[in-house]
Amino acid sequence: MSQSPRVLIVDDVPVNRDLLGTLLRRQGLDVAEAENGQQALARLPQENWGLVILDIMMPVMDGYEALRRIREQYSLAELPVIMATSLDAREDIVRAFELGANDYITKPLDIPVVVARVRTQLKLKALTETKDDFLRIVSHDLKKPLSLIVDVAQVLEEEVRQTKNAPADWVESLQLISSSGRYMDELIRDLLDMSALQDGGLVVNLEAIDLNAIAREVFNTSTQQATAKGIGLSAELDSALPIVLGDQRRLTQVLMNLVSNATKFCTHGQSVVIRTRADNGQAVVEVVDSGPGLSESDMPKLFTKYAHLGNKPTAGEHSSGLGLAICRQLVDLHQGQIGAYNNPECGATFWFSLAAAVAGDQR
Repeated sequence: MSQSPRVLIVDDVPVNRDLLGTLLRRQGLDVAEAENGQQALARLPQENWGLVILDIMMPVMDGYEALRRIREQYSLAELPVIMATSLDAREDIVRAFELGANDYITKPLDIPVVVARVRTQLKLKALTETKDDFLRIVSHDLKKPLSLIVDVAQVLEEEVRQTKNAPADWVESLQLISSSGRYMDELIRDLLDMSALQDGGLVVNLEAIDLNAIAREVFNTSTQQATAKGIGLSAELDSALPIVLGDQRRLTQVLMNLVSNATKFCTHGQSVVIRTRADNGQAVVEVVDSGPGLSESDMPKLFTKYAHLGNKPTAGEHSSGLGLAICRQLVDLHQGQIGAYNNPECGATFWFSLAAAVAGDQR
């Protein structure tokens, strides 16, 4: 028999806890109670909870502070929180959602509405867990075999190149195996990142970052890919670029994606420039290419998932359709901005900007 989802009711009024607890137990749910936010926070790590129903006006620790601390440990998908309170002013509702509430219901409680909303949040959590389990299986069971396939194909390709009278199409076939394997590995990573971003499970670890250092790293890493296509890759870095607060791994991922994207859509003889500059308290990173540019119809959907763009990679490179959408969400997590525009003469510029760090800034 499957275990009923465990629901934690947090309210300082005993009759409120008893009434709601009785109601939910009749629905087959396993219910526990806490008198204030502090008690709730103490109980959360001890068990696997399906949902928290949280009052706002409580002694010791109110619902707002409890919600803020809950979201420091659990994403919206990991632990849904429904605010149940007599506060019905717009500013109270907005504040709750800004702090990370999944839903908001007002007292006196409308019983059918409460039941429906609790059921909905529990179903959404179950669906998210099923999806996460699937993605974990995909990641674990596919990434290692794919890596092995790519490694073996590359070894065989080198041996074939050194073999006299080997059929010409052998190298081409092995290159196709390698590129397809790398594409599948990229797709798996993008799917996992997008899932974490959508569920609120991807957290950026902020520290003082020199974006010029990231630009140099991406330049060094991307040179081989550009050279193989006959594309000129260069870097123009502003020595006065301000330090920012950011997650080094994730910002490297953003810039790597933008440079890789530019290289895919450029052809032999064209160029890609990684440029940094300071602009009115912002650190700006630009990837400028001399490729085909962007059509007006492509502009609105550039940073959306699975966008089908008019231009195609020039050497048959694969694309998951998630890269730019992931870039946008990662920059959003840094409270930055990202965009793209066509250059006056040819090609396009993709850019992102972050505010310069100030003393004591920890966000």
